[in-house]
Amino acid sequence: MRFRSAIGAASGMLVLLGAAVPLLAAPQALGATTAVVVMTPKGATTVPQGVPFRLHAAINNSASQAAHIDVTFSVQSSAGEAVAFNRWDGAIPANGTQNLDLS
Repeated sequence: MRFRSAIGAASGMLVLLGAAVPLLAAPQALGATTAVVVMTPKGATTVPQGVPFRLHAAINNSASQAAHIDVTFSVQSSAGEAVAFNRWDGAIPANGTQNLDLS
């Protein structure tokens, strides 16, 4: 299984596969907001079905204003089927970071 994250903003959605890579949110309608999600594995990035995997996600808002962020984390089989396993939805203050430890 691989993991992926999708982050949504007011004007669009972007999906990224991989680990320890940034994910940029699309600009919001009322002003440019940049959110970056960095996922770092806390173990193997490929595991058999049913075996837990762990990752750390840091969601950073580098804008000068607070931003509402909606992130969905999914696992993906080698056949390409994705299943959501966690979601974080909330506000991050200006120049703030939300840290998540997931498994």
